[in-house]
Amino acid sequence: MTMKRRLPSLTLALLLLMPAVNAVAQRFIDKNEIGFRYCWNHADLNYSHKMFDIYTHKDYWQNGFGFFITHRVSDNFAIRPEIDFIGRGANLKFEVISYIMDAKYVDLRLPLMVSFAPNAAVNPYLFVAPELGIVREGEITFKSDQTGKLTTDLAEGNISPFDVGVYGGLGVEIPISIDNFRFLVAAEAGYNLGLLNTFSEDELDGDAIVLNPSAYTFTPEGSRNNRGIEVAMTITLPLTNFSLIPKPKPRPKVVERIIEPEPEPEVEVFEYEIKDCYSFEEMYAFVKSGFDVSDKRICVFDMKFQFGSAKLLRSSEKYLDNVVGMMKAYPRMRITINGHTDNIGSEETNQTLSEKRAQSVFDYLVRHGIDANRMSCHGYGLRYPIDTNATEARRAKNRRVEIEVTRIR
Repeated sequence: MTMKRRLPSLTLALLLLMPAVNAVAQRFIDKNEIGFRYCWNHADLNYSHKMFDIYTHKDYWQNGFGFFITHRVSDNFAIRPEIDFIGRGANLKFEVISYIMDAKYVDLRLPLMVSFAPNAAVNPYLFVAPELGIVREGEITFKSDQTGKLTTDLAEGNISPFDVGVYGGLGVEIPISIDNFRFLVAAEAGYNLGLLNTFSEDELDGDAIVLNPSAYTFTPEGSRNNRGIEVAMTITLPLTNFSLIPKPKPRPKVVERIIEPEPEPEVEVFEYEIKDCYSFEEMYAFVKSGFDVSDKRICVFDMKFQFGSAKLLRSSEKYLDNVVGMMKAYPRMRITINGHTDNIGSEETNQTLSEKRAQSVFDYLVRHGIDANRMSCHGYGLRYPIDTNATEARRAKNRRVEIEVTRIR
């Protein structure tokens, strides 16, 4: 009996927790992005001791790739934890001797990013990252007239297994949108500064051969540090593409003819254009004429709020009084209130503002006698514009509140 009594209580508790869980998940979606990175590293090793000055450093490019998560702290600041699989080393040559070290690293980086135009068509940014490099595999190739070509696997005797460094540079990010599916493409260029000596303990103790074979064996002096110019391409996918808030239904722009019979032999043909948005006067005329206006929307482009807030101005309250009157006249009408913004400000700020403004309209209707069970409200931020944001006039169209009739009969 005790178990049977607890089950309904547990179910009720889970149901009550669901809105809070959804809200936390939505905030995570609004602030985070995932991405892929492909790079080319101009690898080189910097030897501090003059005994290595006889060697010429040849061009040595190695490619790599990685994955990252971008956390947008604010419009201009982000943190991007990432893991990269990248090659490092050097291609050294002296007369007939050639020495190539090809070390494969796993890099753990934490770039701190500063954006200069986060809402523009082109967004330049700077980044700097502490990094931990872990050697996972590699090989050493030695060539000379005496020995020919010798290739051995990279071992702990050839290189220190860890490196700590700093990676910094600049990038340019371009947002791209295809059918409301948004992603970001960026190009980056940076410099890697290894801070630890990559000579292994065995090399420094004289127990390992530095440059192969015995004719060139010596105990190294000084230090050997990773250096490298790195260029990369990144593709970033904002998680807002997978928002938990349902998307508004698209509206086809077609002309529909409705024939209303009259007592007289004549037939009146009523024509109207099906649009994304109607004015209140158009919607109320349809309702009074007996037309089913389910799934049709009133778009209020001049709904006035205090700047940067969700507090309604008196002129907007008067407009909403008309909506109150219509809903009281038609008690079976159900509506959804949708808030939208333009692209000024961050996605997170606009999302929050649109939710608060939709809720403000909802609360006003409730205070004036409309049952809350007849309504729902959502905020969509800047995700669903009905015009471009190129000018102030066009942005004004995107700053709107929609009152969608979900049921009338």
